Amino acid sequence: MKKTSCSLIALLATTVAFANTTPIHLLSYTTSNNEVTITGFAHGASSVSNLLIPPTITGLPVTTIGEKAFNYRSSITNAILPASVKTIEFSAFASSNLQSIEMHGIETIADSVFYASDLTSIILPDSLHTIGDQVFRGCTSLATITVDADNPYFKAINNVLFNKSGTKLIRYAPRLPATAYTAPDGIETIVDYAFHNCSFLESITLPDSLQTIGDSAFNSCALTSLTLPASVTSIGNSAFWNCFYLPSITLPASLQTIGNHAFENCFGLSSITFFGNAPSVGSLAFNKVKSSAKVYVLPSATGFGSNFGGLPVVVTPYTLVADLTFSTNSINEIVITGFAPGASVSNLLIPPTITGLPVTT
Repeated sequence: MKKTSCSLIALLATTVAFANTTPIHLLSYTTSNNEVTITGFAHGASSVSNLLIPPTITGLPVTTIGEKAFNYRSSITNAILPASVKTIEFSAFASSNLQSIEMHGIETIADSVFYASDLTSIILPDSLHTIGDQVFRGCTSLATITVDADNPYFKAINNVLFNKSGTKLIRYAPRLPATAYTAPDGIETIVDYAFHNCSFLESITLPDSLQTIGDSAFNSCALTSLTLPASVTSIGNSAFWNCFYLPSITLPASLQTIGNHAFENCFGLSSITFFGNAPSVGSLAFNKVKSSAKVYVLPSATGFGSNFGGLPVVVTPYTLVADLTFSTNSINEIVITGFAPGASVSNLLIPPTITGLPVTT
């Protein structure tokens, strides 16, 4: 009975909302296969702030918001789409002043739909099954991401969007005030632009399941600390571009590919340490890092030469165990606790094992 009452309230609220929809003469649209696609505002209709799309026009269902329909529209701040609308096409609200949107039956959100808009929050309904690339790229005001619990394809955990199985991290809300984030176990891929413009985020802990870091995944973050797990095989193009405050990075032996411009404009980056052989490296991967930056490799490493990615290579062994303090936890793993008294270490390379046990923390 309670569920029925809630549904009735929602239905009444929706009915009231769509009784006051944006007048049809203010919208432009096309008709195909007895369905209506909204293509934007009619000529001269530029002052609509609350966009309420009608469920039907001339007796036909409105099913689509067309490509670039409302992009660069500064007047729009809020939008409500009826359950009849199933698709929002490419860049439909990109670079608009849209702050909030209700989507009652949406199934597909195409590439770049909300790119560089003023969106502050988003609720994704249970009907949604497809999210395109870079949908929330440049949404620097986005602080809240919610997914209906009944959605079989996506979920949100603490305002971070994932696929339902949790293997892909799709978008971290960039306006979250937290300075640190621990990504949950099971993530295999950090999707392109997942942490783009997260200007508060200074440190992140990544799980051992992670394999792929997508293009521009951490572009323009405030990272000062980052450890890549030993499972990572690929770093995408511009993955850490403009991470001005990152002083050093340690890259695991599993790494096979570093994309173009991956660490470009990381002005504070002075130390890049590799625990394995040389991966393939894209153009300008380390362009405009700190002028004194060096690449540190182990004596057993191959493929580096005297320069790598335009930086001088320094061969250095692991930090001596005698220079470290450590303990063994309850499951026979080594936890590094610091430097031993009197230790003088300029380049810290933690060994993968100590006394035959794995170093995990």
